[in-house]
Amino acid sequence: MAPAGTSELSSPKRAMALAYRKVGWTYDKIAKQLGVAKSTCYKTVCRHQLYNTLHSLPRSGRPSTLSDYDKRLILRTIKTHRFDTWRQVAEEAGGYTTSQVRRVAYDAGYHRYLARHMPFLSKAARHARVQWAHRNRFRDWTRVIWTDESALRLGEEVIHPRVTRLEGEADLPETMVYTHPNTKSGIMVWGCIAYGKKGPLVRLDLPRLEGKAPKDRKRGGLDAEGYVAQVLEGPLLQFYKDCEKERDKKMLVVEDGAPAHNSKLAAEAQTRLGIKRLAHPARSPDLNPIERIWFELKCKVQHTPGAYKSVNALWEATRQAWEELTDEDIRRVTSKMDRVPEAVIEKKGGTVKVF
Repeated sequence: MAPAGTSELSSPKRAMALAYRKVGWTYDKIAKQLGVAKSTCYKTVCRHQLYNTLHSLPRSGRPSTLSDYDKRLILRTIKTHRFDTWRQVAEEAGGYTTSQVRRVAYDAGYHRYLARHMPFLSKAARHARVQWAHRNRFRDWTRVIWTDESALRLGEEVIHPRVTRLEGEADLPETMVYTHPNTKSGIMVWGCIAYGKKGPLVRLDLPRLEGKAPKDRKRGGLDAEGYVAQVLEGPLLQFYKDCEKERDKKMLVVEDGAPAHNSKLAAEAQTRLGIKRLAHPARSPDLNPIERIWFELKCKVQHTPGAYKSVNALWEATRQAWEELTDEDIRRVTSKMDRVPEAVIEKKGGTVKVF
């Protein structure tokens, strides 16, 4: 930028000044030809000789109105209030503008990101995740079926809140949002996917939630009997057989640590039906590609007009969103599984973002 009261010499004119000078023109002749001051031509040539550039050199600019103490105070407030907006941080720190706070944050490398949702990982859980990663580093993921349940609630927000952090701080406890039980009315669905293949979506019948007081709904959910009847003996078994026939491989099923999945009744049913499981570490939704599919599905539902008017409308929008998912959508996500074990080992069992 040129100093106040002057204008920048354009790049073409600077190039012309250099060209004229190279063929022996004097600075007076160049200045008259270009219609600029003689000193401008001289400085242009000298700058190119010293710095090999046609552009203006950076200037110091206006001195900052913030002292080092002010900057430290702003950064300390940002670290204390990670989820606050720049305006809220300015109010908390006191006496600063939003633009000042933003400028200090950017200079220090802090930006606003979407916060990750992730269960808290204890030291034991991280160790179990590393062990899982070593066991599955060379897994043939085309033999795997991923399954999961997901709840959709009336009035639920899918978009994650934003948090202020440095680029490498996504997995810090203070920059993440931890999940908690949600007792709002809604539906629970079960779905499954294989490598590049979409399975069925089932709306689960949860009779234990009907007629219960809100405080009792936390104990409700899919029980072992319901899981065997509605999932194992029906849609999962059929999808399992279809994949084995289509791929000529013995398939493995991934389930999370829900009580219904780990019950004695479910284990007996899986043995009877010939369904083989692949162990999955506890509290690790980031290792299951179907979680990314759930997120994309919920985003579609959230943007469907009238989806949250009633439970039935919510189910219809969810079913339609699942039908719109293609096998290519599934392949795009499941094809990244090869990277997951190495990412877990690199993070020493911490959360990873591969999907």
